[in-house]
Amino acid sequence: MRRPTRPRKAHGVNAEGDSVLRRESVALLLGALLVVLAGPLLPARGTELGSEALRQVWERTDRPVREGRVSRAWVWGPAPITPLLREPGGAAPAAGAAGERWVQYFDKGRLEIPDPASGADAPGAVTAGLLALELITGQVQLGYRQPHAAPPAEIAIVGDADDPVVPTYATLNARLRDAPLPVGSPVRQVLDRAGRVTSDPALGALGVTAAVHIPETNHSIASVFWEYLHASGP
Repeated sequence: MRRPTRPRKAHGVNAEGDSVLRRESVALLLGALLVVLAGPLLPARGTELGSEALRQVWERTDRPVREGRVSRAWVWGPAPITPLLREPGGAAPAAGAAGERWVQYFDKGRLEIPDPASGADAPGAVTAGLLALELITGQVQLGYRQPHAAPPAEIAIVGDADDPVVPTYATLNARLRDAPLPVGSPVRQVLDRAGRVTSDPALGALGVTAAVHIPETNHSIASVFWEYLHASGP
């Protein structure tokens, strides 16, 4: 089976090491959530998709990658890494109750059904968990509830887990309020673990620019990500 191509990374990172790190990162966060929340589990489903609604989302994005029909990065991952879980936090504020939500974790993200009352297979029932944001800020969003506060994750964002050079999610937390790059500016900044930002002129040859400024976050999106978000087809 043809594997999707991955961008080349610095510091000797390879695809296998990157995948292991992502699994460790998600496993650490999931373990912390389970300890804090102590939510009951639905019947174990192994590595199967927990509902038809979840299956439809995964098949639209990642099934073509797993089958080798397209060559691009995973959105979620080749298969779930947990069964369908039931966690506190699914009720809307107006409901006046704690409520629950259904979630299922993948190698690169979390799929959620925030309103179990609507049914696990209701159209539009599935939302995406913002795992990277939770790791960076420490604010774990539990459905409609207030976020659970935890320290930003001291986990390397790429490469080997014991790499002393690569920035961590906590490193990114300290840069959240940086001024955005002006639209059209070349992206050639380098961030180290201590949070220092330097410039590598050689990166300008890659042609990556700040494509669009997003007012809601006051960040600019790099052109390569903007193009990916607007890609069409399988």
